[in-house]
Amino acid sequence: MNLITGFEYPNYFYGATALFLLIGFYWLRRRATQKRVSAIFLWGPTEVSPQSGLRFKISVLPLSFYLEAAALLLIVLAATAPFRMAEENYPVLALVLDNSFSMRSTTPGGTSPQRRGVEELKKRLSSQPGRRVLAILAGDEPRLLSDGKLLPDLEAVWTVDDSFSDIPGAIALARKRSPGCEILVISDHAPDFELSDDTGYFAEGRLLGNTALVNVRRYKDSILCEVLNASLSPKAIQVKLNPGGVSPTIELKPHERRKIVVQISADDIDREIEVVLQDTDDPLEFDNRLITLPEKRYPIQIGYAGNLPETAKSELDKVLADNPDFTLSTTPELLFGVPGLEVGAYHRFIWNLGMANR
Repeated sequence: MNLITGFEYPNYFYGATALFLLIGFYWLRRRATQKRVSAIFLWGPTEVSPQSGLRFKISVLPLSFYLEAAALLLIVLAATAPFRMAEENYPVLALVLDNSFSMRSTTPGGTSPQRRGVEELKKRLSSQPGRRVLAILAGDEPRLLSDGKLLPDLEAVWTVDDSFSDIPGAIALARKRSPGCEILVISDHAPDFELSDDTGYFAEGRLLGNTALVNVRRYKDSILCEVLNASLSPKAIQVKLNPGGVSPTIELKPHERRKIVVQISADDIDREIEVVLQDTDDPLEFDNRLITLPEKRYPIQIGYAGNLPETAKSELDKVLADNPDFTLSTTPELLFGVPGLEVGAYHRFIWNLGMANR
């Protein structure tokens, strides 16, 4: 993990470790000093350990020590100061953000790798306001998220909704967009390829076992569910229907894929049913739920706005008259109109009549 600093050669600061050598020299020299005094002991000295107060005597270092220490610090500062970069000389920082689903994974009460990555970025960039930053989402297909000195709200735009993270492709996009930039990869695992000197990474994640609904199909009075245990340990799961019942507890072996059939009650055949895969310690909740629609489909209720011209209404009537999937209603789900149609409790279909002849 490369640390972002404001110096081109921060290793010069290691010269300050000479202070420890200086302290050691003075300690050894003062320890070896001997002073002879004349004395007559008429009885053996009695050693008494005090119950309170100082047990150790602190020796005052001579003035020469402080002068030599100050000289060492000045030498270190003199070596590093010329390489202090001005704000406008900072290279562009390219952030490669892992956009795969695994960035959401978290244990109950824990923090996701995405959240930890955002906190780390805020900490690092707070010391360099005004630096140009490229943000690139590394998903199935790398894409540019932002480019500028103002970074967007990452928690709002970092979607983590791809099945795969193409980190090498995102790094290549960053180099193409800004040659010579510094690159920082934010992920939940260390890259499995060698990084160049101008590329670092921040990864705080660990392997968590996930179970998921791989496939769900609804047919008549039953629902076929295909579940997968992608973890390295056995998992006890149940499939629940809302509304409906719950399947018996099923033990899945590591990396096992199994098909489960759950029956739909007669009262719920014509309803939407949510299929829920229940696993108490699953780190990814979003792939455990799916809503299935009934085989019986109700027609979509449509309506015409008052400003829709008669020619448009007649054309729509011709198209939709014999279509059983649509029906006219006073409380439409879909409202046809022209630009300027007000927002309401319906979907709007805007008919731009000005484009009719183009």
